[in-house]
Amino acid sequence: MEVKLSYSFYLLQHVKKNNAKLTFGLGTIEKVFIILSGYSSLILLISRVPIPAPVPPPKEVEVVAAEVASITRKAVVELVVVVVVVVVVVVVVVVVVVVVVVVVVVIVLSLFMFSP
Repeated sequence: MEVKLSYSFYLLQHVKKNNAKLTFGLGTIEKVFIILSGYSSLILLISRVPIPAPVPPPKEVEVVAAEVASITRKAVVELVVVVVVVVVVVVVVVVVVVVVVVVVVVIVLSLFMFSP
């Protein structure tokens, strides 16, 4: 016995009364049992639906991740170089200031010591 629903699904009557198997699509749903009860009520029970295998990320993502890691390494190296240069400049400036202060103190002391 074949029953056609308004949704264009074909129900094929099977062994037990009020049970039918529905097959549609490309076989993505393995078993669907529709239990007909009463005059117009339908209960749809999906017993097993296969879950598709996870899709691996595209290779472009791996390439981008490698490029980001390379750029990050370059940025860290550049930052370390900048910090070292700044520290060296600060040390040189401090040494120059100390030398200038010492020279000024020596000049001032020599003026006071040799003045009549």
